[in-house]
Amino acid sequence: MGLLRRERLIERLSDTASHVTLIAAAPGFGKSVAVRQVRESLGVPMVHYEVRSRSFVPFVRGFVESAAPLVPGLQVSFAGAIELAMQSAKPHEEISLWLLEHLKAANTSVIAIEDVHRLAGDEESERLLLRLVMDSPKSIRWIFASRERAAFLSGSLGDSIGVTNIGEDELRLTVSEAAAVAKSTGLTGKHVATLYDVTQGVPAAFHFGAYVFDSQDVPHNKSAYKFYAERFFESSPGDLQGMLRAMCVIDEFDEGLLRLSAWDTCSHYPGTLASQGLIFSRRDGNTYRFHEPFRQMLLSRFESDSARSEAERACAFLLESHGAIARALETYNRAGDTANVVRLCEQHGFDLADKGRIDAVRRALACIGKADMHRSAVLLALKGISESLSGRTDTAESWYLNALQLAQDVELRAMIAHRYGVDLIRQGRVESIDVLEPYASLDNLEGELGALMHSTLATAYVVGARFDEARSAIRKALNFISTCDKVTLHATIQHQVSWVALFTGDIQRARQHAARAVELALSCAMYDIAARAYTVLYNIAYDLDDDLRASMDVLNAVWDCGLKAGDVRMRLYALTGTFDIAAELGDTEKLVRIERMLQAHELNYSDQFVDQALLPGQALRLAAAGDFVHAFRLLAPTVERQPTDDRRALRFAEIALYAAA
Repeated sequence: MGLLRRERLIERLSDTASHVTLIAAAPGFGKSVAVRQVRESLGVPMVHYEVRSRSFVPFVRGFVESAAPLVPGLQVSFAGAIELAMQSAKPHEEISLWLLEHLKAANTSVIAIEDVHRLAGDEESERLLLRLVMDSPKSIRWIFASRERAAFLSGSLGDSIGVTNIGEDELRLTVSEAAAVAKSTGLTGKHVATLYDVTQGVPAAFHFGAYVFDSQDVPHNKSAYKFYAERFFESSPGDLQGMLRAMCVIDEFDEGLLRLSAWDTCSHYPGTLASQGLIFSRRDGNTYRFHEPFRQMLLSRFESDSARSEAERACAFLLESHGAIARALETYNRAGDTANVVRLCEQHGFDLADKGRIDAVRRALACIGKADMHRSAVLLALKGISESLSGRTDTAESWYLNALQLAQDVELRAMIAHRYGVDLIRQGRVESIDVLEPYASLDNLEGELGALMHSTLATAYVVGARFDEARSAIRKALNFISTCDKVTLHATIQHQVSWVALFTGDIQRARQHAARAVELALSCAMYDIAARAYTVLYNIAYDLDDDLRASMDVLNAVWDCGLKAGDVRMRLYALTGTFDIAAELGDTEKLVRIERMLQAHELNYSDQFVDQALLPGQALRLAAAGDFVHAFRLLAPTVERQPTDDRRALRFAEIALYAAA
């Protein structure tokens, strides 16, 4: 029996007059089936996401993974966007700006999110969803499905948003729909009314009951769904029962995973059952997801915690063999298998962190004892990365140093040193040179790591004003990438070459390499690198060419890339630069508008971007109003924070002017 197509529900859910449709019903009412049938009937791509976590970061990641095929650049920029967002006071604001920018180019007009009830109580997730609904393009319709009414949405959308509510009464099978289901299973007409009355027309319960109905054995004062689901399971073939018991500890699997298991001969079952609306629902790429109530029934049948842990361990091994490393790590962790958690962290921890899975790494590290932690240089380094991404650079430094001391393998020490050096450079600390130099001089450092080590060292030399050594290091980095065709690496190195050239006075070279970095970065959606390469072009246009129009164009590009990368620092750079130019032009209206935007950020006035661009603009505005004393006091303490002699000379001149005035 194929799934019954319920045209009345499809029509309701396809109503374009509503910007938001809220579906609220208990498990088993067919919310997911209705959403999937709408997706099939639309004839246009639709983002379809089922919430699996109750916390912010996994929720955002899941949404990104679901939307990525229809939203260009979203997946690539996720790791950087979530890292920066989680360091801000309002993560939901940062992620909403990032997502909204990408949704403008989305190849979809409908976004459906199921199981929204899981987010209840997580304020960041609730605020994010509300912001997305309120500010997304009006061409996008939203469908939300939940076990209970999503109060944080329904109570906050306001009168300006058209909302349609669909509840249990509309989702119940009608008598004619129930008869159609029963006919396909061979259930005789005289029993349809009894089954309909017992199940109250709840679709999932009626479907199971239609296959195993016995007029002599009907549930009284029991859950009809549980009663008939258990009867269906018990009447199933033994190999199907075994597969369901083994796989229910994970909520979904695909055919490839099943073929790796002992249940490869059962690969025909999930597709057949899904087409009948039983146990599974089909997802993209021949992936099957358990109906959650049925999965919970299966989980309750484990005889002991140890039996469940053994099943989890077996599925974790399958996931690992299938390349689903993050899911394998989480599953080993649930099973309490510390040895395999440590092993996966050591083998894949750096890659997971780089791909925005640091939350999974953190959960794994939290379950590893101190003795195991301090026996592994990789685990210590992962703890350093975790602390750094949380903004705790002081404790991160301690973990990095311990990791370097413990690491025996030279390449591993070099990898840890590179990550530690990048952290120090971001803080503007010349100690990064001492960390990186010993490894850059190694003869056996090759490939991508060699290129990154030398280019990062060149950046460190610029921080330390050692420009001849910076030129030498960046030449070595270029030699390393000459045989590598990895576009992301080339974009990164080209940006660093342009940055070094800018500070060492080779302006033409800086311009050429920055333009190339932008081209390469945009070709692979590395918006963070593109934004930083644009800042080199801005410095040339503003400081050297004195071309305010070109400077504004570049700042607009920095702003756009900063939004797409989810990088608040790049957006602040664009705002502060624009403020400076508006002050020079005397554009009071723009100054007021930018000041309002800046007030939404917690500005750090010791930050290099703010110091170089915003403060001079503010001083100029004060001077225009005749407040020379305030302008002088604003700039006087900032000379030593300027990165080059030219910048310091310019700042001295500005201060002298206001002092004289």
